[in-house]
This record gives sequence, structure tokens and C-alpha cells, in this order.
Amino acid sequence: MQIIKTDNFREYNNDINNLHVKDAVKVTSSSNESFWVEIKKIRRKKIIGKVCNMLLNHELFNLNDLITFEIKHIKEHKLEANRFPDINDPEMQILKNKILMFMETYGRTPTLMEIEEHMIVEYRPIENL
Repeated sequence: MQIIKTDNFREYNNDINNLHVKDAVKVTSSSNESFWVEIKKIRRKKIIGKVCNMLLNHELFNLNDLITFEIKHIKEHKLEANRFPDINDPEMQILKNKILMFMETYGRTPTLMEIEEHMIVEYRPIENL
């Protein structure tokens, strides 16, 4: 049996009323990190979904974790969850390896800005920029 996690997610004023299983929604954790979730079940006010991307702060959630939240926690909604990059895609594996190399070198998780500015193109230690 898989554990379903939850959090004190940020609340949004939204009028989303057309959610379906397999839709993609973005939620924001209590650590202020937004991430995509694929809806797996909808039961009245509660939604169960699977985390669809790697998080920088993986203390709360990891890729493929099941989480529960409510409609009021949805920041963004897309009709097709299959628009996410496949974690087995070679480019995603390269990015994952770059992040792991960064963590090994610096002993911490890179910030989103560091990933966007330095790591996607090629891995270079920040001091050498």
C-alpha cells in the first residue's frame, strides 16, 4: 500500500470546476515550491494525485509520490498530463545527473536560478563562471 502525503498547501482563488482524472494541476507546497501533479482520483472535495516532476526541496515530496489536496490549492490546470517530460527521457536523465553532480560538489540542492542559468546548458562549477 502506497502512502498518500499531504501538506499545508497555499490556497488560491480559482474557479476550476472541470477537473478530470489524468489532468495536470500545479500546487504550491508550504516551502513555497510549485510543482505539477497528475490527478489520479477525485472524491468530493479531496483530490489524490501523483507528483510529476523532481522538486528542489525533496524533504516533503519526491517524484511519483501520491499526495492529497483540494481544488482551492490548485494554482494552474492543464487538460493533459502527458505533456510532462518522461523521466526516462535521455535529456531528463542528463539533467538529473547534473543536479546530482552539483549536490555532490556543493553539498546542497541547487536553486532554480542556478539550474536555469548554469546547469541546463552544461555543468560548470559556479566559481568558474
